[in-house]
Order: sequence, then C-alpha cells, then structure tokens
Amino acid sequence: MPKRIWPPSDVDYNFVIDLRDSLKQQNRQMYTEMTLAERAYDGDIDLGIQLPGGAPRHIPSRAMSKCDGAAAHIISDFPRVEIRAPGVGARAIHRQELLKELCAYSLERLSITSDVDVWADAKFDLVQLGSACVKVVFDEDAWPDPPDNKDDLDEWRKERRSAWPFATFTVHPATVVVSPDMSWPHKFVIETQKRTAVDMWTRYPNWHDPKQDKSPAREVEWIEYWDDLNYIAWADGVEVFRRDNIHHRPPYIWVGVSRGRRGHGAKGILSGA
Repeated sequence: MPKRIWPPSDVDYNFVIDLRDSLKQQNRQMYTEMTLAERAYDGDIDLGIQLPGGAPRHIPSRAMSKCDGAAAHIISDFPRVEIRAPGVGARAIHRQELLKELCAYSLERLSITSDVDVWADAKFDLVQLGSACVKVVFDEDAWPDPPDNKDDLDEWRKERRSAWPFATFTVHPATVVVSPDMSWPHKFVIETQKRTAVDMWTRYPNWHDPKQDKSPAREVEWIEYWDDLNYIAWADGVEVFRRDNIHHRPPYIWVGVSRGRRGHGAKGILSGA
C-alpha cells in the first residue's frame, strides 16, 4: 500500500499555526484584496484628498451598488441540481436520478431548517470577495438515539425519517485556510474564529485560561483543525479537545473564482477597481 502522507502523526498547536501562517503568507495578495473589498463596500476608504477640518466629505457608494447589483442577478431562491450520470446504462441513469432527488430534498430541508439564507450569503461573498465557504457538520443532538424498549422502534424510525441532523453555515473565506491542492474533499482545513471568554467558560468549563483574565468580553482566538481523521480545537493556544472526525473529511466547501475560472485564487468584482 502507498505510504500515507496526510495527516501527519504529530498534529499540535505550533504545527497548525505555522501551517496556517505559511499558507496565509503564500496567498497574502488574495487576503489583502478581500480586506480592501470589504473596506470599499463599507465606505472605509482613503480618497487621498486633504480637506479642511470639519468639512463634509462625500464617499461614493459605487462599490456597494456594484456588489449588491451583481449578487441580485444570481438567483439562489430556487437552486437547481445538476448531476452527471456515473457511467452509462440504465443503472447509471437510475443512480443519477436518486442522487438528484437526494440533493433536491437536502436543499429543501436546508431552506427550512437554516436560520439564515446560506446561498444568499455565499453568492454575496463570491461576488464581493471572489470566494465563498460553506461548512456542513453533523449535529448529533438532532439525531434520535435508538430506544431501549423495542416497542418504541416504530416511533424512533419515524423520528429519524423526519429529522435533519445537519447544521449548515457560511464561513467568511478569509478565516479559513484549505489544503493547497486542487482536490475536494480538502486534505485539511484550518479555521480561525474570535470567541469571548464567557463563551469559553460556559461551553468548556474545563478549559484552562492561559491569560487568567476575568473580563467576560475578552476576545479568545479559537483555532479549528480538520483532516479526514482529526477534529482538534485550541483556544488561546490551549487545547480544548481532540476528537475523531466523524465526517471522515473536513466538512467545508471552499470555492474561489479568479478571472472567471474556479481554483484557489480569489478575485472579487471590486478587484483592481
């Protein structure tokens, strides 16, 4: 059997941070353009014009209208499922139809169960930033456990048929670093979040706060590392947990568009403007 290259056997905090920072540096132009695009959309730009103190300044809203207009032209209210047949013949066509029905049902349940319009957020990120990222995780709490009593099996099966144990989010693409190869599933994903100290104390009471800061609103850097075997999290450099990855792949889809082509580059509609 070929030697397994990824994941390495010694995944620790320093390894993950070095990996994240090196890939961020390698793609620094992309991340810089994302920041500039967001600033332009918010009107937080330097016009390079010196005005007398107190003089009003008008900032044009062309960046905002350009992004909003382009996103509005991408219809996401009724997403269409397109799946190629995995071969030729009647069996392949039958499998294609089953997969299309499954995907259509998944999209329908997503629209019902999600608190936000995932596709609307994703298409806006794709227009403004040139990339979009969606995270889909299995919610074990939403999946009914088997009953102890056999008489309750029918009710349990009914509950499972109606349950939807998947949580879907859009993730800001600049907070995610994916493996630099062009394949999917991604070999690994590193996500960086900002949480509050009180959130950590409440959800992870065994977490050892390295800063011993009693301010509940203090920002805590949360790092998630995923590969096909591991799901590991650190908060301010301290390991919070290390679990097996029940998805058997990083649960992210990161898509970048550069000059109309898909890839790991990302150029939004405001790039170069």
